[in-house]
Amino acid sequence: MDNSYIKIFFEEVYDIVEDLEKILYSYNSDIDEETDVQIRRYFHTLKGDFATFDIDKYSKFFHEIEDRWKEGKEKEKIVREVLDKLDEVREFIKVAENEGFEKAISIDFGKGLNDKSCKVEEKEKKIDIKENKQEIEVEENMEVYTFNLKFYEEKSLKIKEIEQLFDFYGKLKSIDKEKEGNYKVVVLLENLDEIKGMLDVLLSGEGEYRVQKGEIKKKVKEKKLSSNTTELKNIQFVRIETNILDSLLNSITEISIKQSELYMFEDKLDEENREKYTDLLSKIRKITKELQEDIFKIRLVQANVLFYQLNKIVKDICAELDKDVQLEILGETTKIDKTILEKIAPALKHMIKNSLDHGIESRGERRRKGKIETGHIKVEAYQENDFIIIEIEDDGAGLDSNEIYRKALEKELIDINKTLTKEEILQLIFLPGFSTSNYVTEISGRGIGMDVVKSIIEELGGEIKIETETDKYTRFRLKIPNTISIIEGFLVETNEKYVLPLSSVEEIIDVNNVKIIENKIKYKEKEYDIGYIDSNKSTENRVIMILKNGDDRKGYFVKDILDEREYIIRDINITHDKLRKYSGVTILGNGELVPVINPRLL
Repeated sequence: MDNSYIKIFFEEVYDIVEDLEKILYSYNSDIDEETDVQIRRYFHTLKGDFATFDIDKYSKFFHEIEDRWKEGKEKEKIVREVLDKLDEVREFIKVAENEGFEKAISIDFGKGLNDKSCKVEEKEKKIDIKENKQEIEVEENMEVYTFNLKFYEEKSLKIKEIEQLFDFYGKLKSIDKEKEGNYKVVVLLENLDEIKGMLDVLLSGEGEYRVQKGEIKKKVKEKKLSSNTTELKNIQFVRIETNILDSLLNSITEISIKQSELYMFEDKLDEENREKYTDLLSKIRKITKELQEDIFKIRLVQANVLFYQLNKIVKDICAELDKDVQLEILGETTKIDKTILEKIAPALKHMIKNSLDHGIESRGERRRKGKIETGHIKVEAYQENDFIIIEIEDDGAGLDSNEIYRKALEKELIDINKTLTKEEILQLIFLPGFSTSNYVTEISGRGIGMDVVKSIIEELGGEIKIETETDKYTRFRLKIPNTISIIEGFLVETNEKYVLPLSSVEEIIDVNNVKIIENKIKYKEKEYDIGYIDSNKSTENRVIMILKNGDDRKGYFVKDILDEREYIIRDINITHDKLRKYSGVTILGNGELVPVINPRLL
């Protein structure tokens, strides 16, 4: 079979699995009819796709699931079965894509279909016979309708989806393209209202339609839409593999580095050529920047790629703990750099587990407190300037600052003589080895985890803040740069050269304008602790840069500020504690490697 068809098959199954999971994870018995029909349509499509490639174990599964769903019985049970099977399907497709169908079919990915769904071929034949009878019966009750579709822009046209829509709800007779963006569809239907509801969703904001009973004849020859794909223009969306994007980004990085090298030749040119040279270099820089921005946009993915995985965690842990918790997800369309999303995924999952295990109380405890039995966890993402904000909030027991302080003293994690604010006490939960749990579970309570969460966020140049009120709520607020591949920064010099992110610099002060008293900097009635980037602690002829880390401010002495511009960061594998203050390195025009400082880890 043509490899292009196989590739389309892989892509379609991946997309359906992702969409179907999102719907089923949020399924409840009050689901609207439109979503119910959409679920059945996904079962129908998966059945057909797997049957096309003779993958019986999945085509039969979704065939039977589709029939059971139509019956309308035990839908919650079907949802659980399908969610388990989708994990298996995803693994199957992954192996099939990399090693071929034969290898994938030979592997037992799951426990197999249950007895009810595997009642041999005789049952399948009976189902087929029943379906054929229904088809004949439905044919007699169908009416002919003509739909006139108008799309505002051709780029929005989803050819296969339209064709499947009409084929699923009725019997498609023909689709004819009359002019740019206008189509006539003739179809046999039993239920007009059903397909109108789906068309309203499909065309929402992208087009409109009119429908008339009977076939409205046209002189033009009717054609199947799928045979006229050459007529379609301006199809805007293509699937791009991430390794290609990574390669493009690396190439742009190399161009930026070479571009920096070109600046070194400016002084060697005469006046006439220098002006042309500067103008040309400026244009190259502009084009390079636009290319960078376009690639970064392509690397952005919607937060729901991660957020909907949290539904499975909530369902599984609630079943284990016998708790009833509703997960609310907001801002799932917020776009985040793929690399950042991958790095924060373990942190978010651990925080959700902590909320379920320690935050949300048991049903009985919630009743005693006058709360409803169903707990609530809200996860929200949104953009704030150049940062992505992710908030995780639960309506559980809250964090007890007195208990946290007592546990920290007990474990000798803090000095009893040191006075701490409430925020500082709450931050103690991120210390290695800290836990308020008196017991160990498979979910949490081992005294590890939150320190790793904080490390992940800080290594990305982000921060975590906590708000809580006893017996009411706990809210974690994660603030993360929306990209870690390129930053605006200052090239500074102390013993060595370093890059400091512009976003962390609050103020730059001449050392002659401050007073230094007892390891403190006093400037305009403000007082800052003194910090040093490296071993050079001289305070002569230096500049002071006030760096912010959350609510903290500290003054760092630097010998000189050499440059201010954008720097492309390259990841480095850092395992030594003394090097954790670096978020990566950048390469200057002369080929020199310069560490990029993460001020939060200084």
